[in-house]
Amino acid sequence: MKEADFVSWIEDKDEILINSHKDPNGDAIGSTLAINKILSNFKKNTFMVNHSLIPKRYSFLLQNLKIFLPKQLKRKFRDVIIVDCADLTRIGDCLDLIEEDSNILVIDHHKTNTLYGSLNIVNSKAASTTEIIYDIAIACKLTLNVELATFLYVGMLTDSGCFCHKNTTPDLLLKASKCLEKGVNAHDVAKHLFKNIPKSQINLLKLALASLTFFSADRGAFIFLTLADFKKALATVEDTEGFVDYTINIEGVKVGLLFRETEEGEVKVSLRSPYIDVSKIAKKFGGGGHKEAAGCNLKLPLKKAIEEVISCITF
Repeated sequence: MKEADFVSWIEDKDEILINSHKDPNGDAIGSTLAINKILSNFKKNTFMVNHSLIPKRYSFLLQNLKIFLPKQLKRKFRDVIIVDCADLTRIGDCLDLIEEDSNILVIDHHKTNTLYGSLNIVNSKAASTTEIIYDIAIACKLTLNVELATFLYVGMLTDSGCFCHKNTTPDLLLKASKCLEKGVNAHDVAKHLFKNIPKSQINLLKLALASLTFFSADRGAFIFLTLADFKKALATVEDTEGFVDYTINIEGVKVGLLFRETEEGEVKVSLRSPYIDVSKIAKKFGGGGHKEAAGCNLKLPLKKAIEEVISCITF
């Protein structure tokens, strides 16, 4: 744990930009909000930003807080904290907000992290980045109130697959239980994140499952979504959260994938497997992630992207 390094890094800083990867998930959002809360204890002026809009299901976390879009901050920052992001390019347009001679603190749990910060607090054994931030908060003897505990719990919950993935450890569950002791309402969090599913998401899921295809003697499975599918379902990218799990949860399937057109000639790929290291596959295409969950982007037509990625999968 490098809590002393964390305190030393922020000690002489006044204004700090906080951001994470584009298309943020629960861990990215929880980590952003948690670090912002911690810095408020140190009386720092902070600005939270993300390349993408925050999915509606996470809006309950924001209350009076605001995570800006890059175009809303018409200035650059020298002191930056980037959370849950393995590669600097993954912050998208937020790059335009960072000075060339910036001081970047990276807090992350991806094993493919490129250590691009002036200080890197990276622990690939952690189930989520919020688990690392929990350790920082405790080591700094900060008060774990219900607000901070909720931010941390959301990251732990979502990045562990509701405590179902292999990264679920006794230590993680202990930390999650400590968050609940501070007043986190587990039922309320689950209701916001996993219930009240919008019709647009159901309509998109129907189209995704209609594309389900098996390969390698049914040991692999993938689904895909085109730009036309999103238009037909009146859906957005946030509606795809969790879709890839439908492939890997099929009996006998060893690796599952979701291919999603982001624009004409560009495809986002999500890979899941408890059997092979999918981060190595993602890395071949400039992506990264974890051994069991990774992603990458390809500047190829959808059909060609599927062929290229599938050809790299061996059992």
